[in-house]
Amino acid sequence: MSESSQLPPSPAQPSTLVTSDQEKQTRALELRSKLWEVRGKACEVPVKLFGIVSVLVAGVWGYVDYRTHEKARIGEEGKQRQERLDKEEELAKQRWDDAKKDRDIRDKEYRLAVYQERKPLYAQACRVAAQIATAEKLGDAKDAIQRFNELYYGELCLVEDKPMEHAMVAFRTTLEEHLQSPGKQPVELRRAAIKLAMSAQSGLKLEEVFAIVPGDQKSKLESEVSSGTAHSVPGSGDEKLKARDEKLQKSGAEKLKARDEQPKSK
Repeated sequence: MSESSQLPPSPAQPSTLVTSDQEKQTRALELRSKLWEVRGKACEVPVKLFGIVSVLVAGVWGYVDYRTHEKARIGEEGKQRQERLDKEEELAKQRWDDAKKDRDIRDKEYRLAVYQERKPLYAQACRVAAQIATAEKLGDAKDAIQRFNELYYGELCLVEDKPMEHAMVAFRTTLEEHLQSPGKQPVELRRAAIKLAMSAQSGLKLEEVFAIVPGDQKSKLESEVSSGTAHSVPGSGDEKLKARDEKLQKSGAEKLKARDEQPKSK
């Protein structure tokens, strides 16, 4: 019995040691897992913050990029629109210039056509008026008087302007008075002829059609005034000639009115 009490331990002791080692390993793994869990939780907040910051940065960057491109697009569209407006303005100005040139050409053609129609008749009226005014006797100018009356009542009415019309009436009034008083001095008839030529010259518009500045014929008219004063009776002068012109104008206006009313009476 003493020998059995001194025997070595039973084989169950090594399994107990193995179990103890496994428990230690399990605990170590659990501690390691908890450590990684703690570390993971500790890293989770910065990661989330980094994600949020990344999203914010990306959003701000995207907005800035959008605004930059939008601004560039708006600027480009504004530039293109301004270029279109400038081009349209230039085209409108070009069309205006072309239209103005066309109007100027048409106006010049019209003035030239009027000149071509008036010039032969105005020249005839001036010629026969000069022949009548410079004739020694009115009886020697019957053909000129006849032609003057033909122009007065006929084709000259188609193209004459108002100044020429009044000048024709004034000359015819003066002519009738000289026919009724053959002894009168011809100076008034010559002055009426010069005024008729001045009206014809004005009606032809030489400066507008050909850029020619014609003489004003004032020196001729003044010379006739001086000539009339020298040949008139004592007490006559510029005042008398002026009164005479006013009388002729009044008489001419009355005759012009009568001539205008002739078709109505018919």
